[in-house]
Amino acid sequence: MNTKKNMILLAGLASAALMAGCASVSEVPVGTAYVVDGSGAYARSAASGECVRTGYWTRDAANEVCDPDLFVRAPAPAPAPAPAPAPAPAPAPAAEPTHMTYEVVRGDSLWKISGRSSVYGNPYQWPLIYRANADQIRDADLIFPGQRLKIELRPSAADVDAAVHHARTRGAWAVGPVERSDLRYLDQYGLTPKR
Repeated sequence: MNTKKNMILLAGLASAALMAGCASVSEVPVGTAYVVDGSGAYARSAASGECVRTGYWTRDAANEVCDPDLFVRAPAPAPAPAPAPAPAPAPAPAAEPTHMTYEVVRGDSLWKISGRSSVYGNPYQWPLIYRANADQIRDADLIFPGQRLKIELRPSAADVDAAVHHARTRGAWAVGPVERSDLRYLDQYGLTPKR
C-alpha cells in the first residue's frame, strides 16, 4: 500500500515538474512515472531511465548521469585560510646587570664592604673591589666617604680565587703607600692604581 501511494505521489510530482519544466505533457506518455531529485532540477523515467530537465534545471545544478556531455569538474578548492599574523616578538629580557654601585660611608674599608652579605659576603674578596676601581683608588687601605665604587656582581671563579689568594698572602701593609703586592695583583690584569 505504501509503495502504491509513493508511486502515485511520484507520478503527480513528476507531472507537475514536467509541466513547469522543459518537457510538455504531450511528450510524456500517460501512466509513466518519473522520479524527481530533491532539488527539482531533473526527473528520471522509472521505466526507461531517460532524464528530463525540469524548469529548475541550470547548468550548475546539472548532473552527469542525466547529461553525459556535461564536463564534471571538481569542486573549487576552499580558499586557503589567511596566515595567522606573526606573533609579536617577545621583548628581549632585560640584560642582567653585571655591576652594582656602592657608596662609601665613614668607617668603611674594602675589607668591610666585601664582607657585607649584600656585596660578596666574604671579606677576603676585597681585591675584587680594588681591581674594579683601580682608576679611583690609589691605596687599597685608604678610601673616602662619598666615593662610589663599582662592584662586580658575578666575578669568575678564577678571579675570586686570585683575589682570595692575594688577600691571604698580601703581607704587611701601611696606610698611604701602595704595597708592592697590590701592584703585582693589579699588574696581572694590566691595571695600575690611580696616581
